[in-house]
Amino acid sequence: MNYIGIDYHKRYSVVCIVDENDQIFAEERIEHAFPERFAALFAEHAPCALAFEATMNWSWLYEVVERIPAVERIVMANPLYVRLIAAAQIKTDKIDARKLARLLRANLLPASHIPDRATRLRKEVLRQRTFWVRERTKVRNRIHRLLGRQHDLAMPQVSDLFGRKGIAALKKVVLESPEDLLLRQLLEMHSFLESQIAELNKKIALEGKNDPATKLLETIPGLGPILGNTIATEIDGIERFHGASE
Repeated sequence: MNYIGIDYHKRYSVVCIVDENDQIFAEERIEHAFPERFAALFAEHAPCALAFEATMNWSWLYEVVERIPAVERIVMANPLYVRLIAAAQIKTDKIDARKLARLLRANLLPASHIPDRATRLRKEVLRQRTFWVRERTKVRNRIHRLLGRQHDLAMPQVSDLFGRKGIAALKKVVLESPEDLLLRQLLEMHSFLESQIAELNKKIALEGKNDPATKLLETIPGLGPILGNTIATEIDGIERFHGASE
């Protein structure tokens, strides 16, 4: 078995391959514009195990290497624990790739769970919703700030300023320029964000209906489709945990 460490970057990766005696077989920089080079290089050193750190867009690299027949095992390492195990004053792409290959060879890499593609896509939908909700909160806070600096502004008493009655009242507010423009833009953005969130809510609820784990979680009081789907996708199969400590 040969061991491959990959220092993964946005546009390229640096690869180091060591054998069972810790001898370096090959080191190469591979541009991501030519992903077929991964398969060609690894085929020369089959069979092999491979490791890379969990970073932004790690799934791109995983989806490339998982289809390569020469790769018999893939480990996605937790970056924080890798740094604790193998801290180095001098850091280069080659050194990081060598570090991963050698830790993999010694079976010392702290592995992170790799969900399947369907679960990864479900997570992206949930995270997109979280993103839009946070943006909506920012817009609402700006609206509150804008209204709060007005003098003698009469607003109807409503339980939810951003409910149907509250939005209708906000649309009737008359402000001096340029704050009338600011309020109109904020209300238009709020409406857009509401539509995006509603669309994702439907998608999430539909996926939850077909997922036994989500349906089971929704039987817990206080857990609806959003939290049920979120917990189910993060757990990604309770059977993969061997005990409460994990």
